[in-house]
Amino acid sequence: MSPAPLGNRDLMRAHNRSIILNAIKSHGDISRAEIARLTGLSPATVSAITAELIAENLVLEHAEGDSSGGRPPILLRLNPSGGFVVGIKVTEQHLIGALTDLTAAVITKQVFDLPNHTLEDVLEGIINIVTRLTHIGGVRKKQLLGVG
Repeated sequence: MSPAPLGNRDLMRAHNRSIILNAIKSHGDISRAEIARLTGLSPATVSAITAELIAENLVLEHAEGDSSGGRPPILLRLNPSGGFVVGIKVTEQHLIGALTDLTAAVITKQVFDLPNHTLEDVLEGIINIVTRLTHIGGVRKKQLLGVG
């Protein structure tokens, strides 16, 4: 039996970012210490990654929490306008697209007819719906984090 592969540092960091983002999304206003406690990540790892997320405008320092004897913790939350996502549903007759912010609030929604079912027509429709949704929502290309 071969030994388990060693972890790739970049992959581990990306995984830890995902864990931290999910903790912030799931728990709303949350301190770094609480993220460390919930996730099992070290406080240093949480601090370093949340600093990156704040610099990238994906997370905001929102408010001071209640102190339990020391300095009050700074609570973090997702920045709703820190990025946007387009979701597309493909049906036989239509493409249905929605532009959402990071909290999954729908910014705008569009339905496009899909008269032809060729791959080229579907791909062209997807490009058109993404372009239209981002234009209507006032979202720049670099703000669009994903399409699914």
